[in-house]
Amino acid sequence: MPRLPCLQSATAPCKPGRPLSGLLLGLALSTAVIAAEVHDVSVTHHDGRYRIFMRVDIAANPQRAMDVFTDYQNLTLINPAVKEVQILASKDDYSQIRTRIEICVLWVCKDVVQVQDMRREGLRLKARVVAAQSDLRYGKAKWHVWECRSSEAERACLTLHAELEPDFWVPPLIGPYVMKRMLAEEALITSRGIERLAQTQ
Repeated sequence: MPRLPCLQSATAPCKPGRPLSGLLLGLALSTAVIAAEVHDVSVTHHDGRYRIFMRVDIAANPQRAMDVFTDYQNLTLINPAVKEVQILASKDDYSQIRTRIEICVLWVCKDVVQVQDMRREGLRLKARVVAAQSDLRYGKAKWHVWECRSSEAERACLTLHAELEPDFWVPPLIGPYVMKRMLAEEALITSRGIERLAQTQ
């Protein structure tokens, strides 16, 4: 899928980066089988908030896929948009993490900081943004992983429901259609990253 151009601006020099969808949470060459598929992406926008639904399939064991995803230090390996991860607190199935993500939206490139409370319940994961410490006014997400074995091999299905409101200017041209395209690309990058690590670690 072609990437939208990142244009030079006076305040943010253009450089290769990840799109806005990198907010939601380099792929190395691998001998592992890469078979991730994006089946559905839906994006709506109302009152400054983006509401997102995605469904992807991953060629991996569901438990292994979730273990890889919730080992948060893996995030920089799963998606190169994530430049830094700090574990601020961790106890049982709760973690608070701080991430720094490089994003480019058309001609604006920016590092975005998020602090999120993460709670895992088996193969489900919930995240809520701590707005006072983040570049988002509001953010929450729910992931669910389950087994969707095909006739060929074991697969994990993953769905994401998310809602976010940036605390920075987003160009008005970034509507649901453009977001949907960028999210589909990011979903494939992220699911391939999870898949690769689940197969090889």
